[in-house]
Amino acid sequence: CASSVMSAAEYRELGRPYDLLALQGARDSWLNIVHVHGDRDLFFDDVLDYPVQVLSWSDRLAGPSLADARAKTDLCLMGGWHEFGALSNGPDAEIRSEAEDAIRQTGGRKLILANGCSVPDDTDPQWLHAARDLVDELELPAD
Repeated sequence: CASSVMSAAEYRELGRPYDLLALQGARDSWLNIVHVHGDRDLFFDDVLDYPVQVLSWSDRLAGPSLADARAKTDLCLMGGWHEFGALSNGPDAEIRSEAEDAIRQTGGRKLILANGCSVPDDTDPQWLHAARDLVDELELPAD
């Protein structure tokens, strides 16, 4: 949630309890992802203790950056591509640049490389295929 929708106090009273209730129902699942939605001023710190394995948000659009998020949590982070940027519009070089930047920001650890939010309906599939092919080519840090 974001301050453009409600105040932090309202979120803590009216949003968070229901988020946690919904997540309680999924607690035995092997992978739970929470997506913090909004264009700016997210209540990001308020979800860091949610019982999930993965945290998703529009790091390029809304922030915080992957690096800032990594400093706050050890959860797996999901993001790296701007949903209205290269992943939706190309070119291949920019798709690669954003992916490599995401890997730099996280050290390539506990990262699911993805768009920040949903993929726009009018995205040409060639850019999604290019991103998928790129993932196989990327060099990740050795263990």
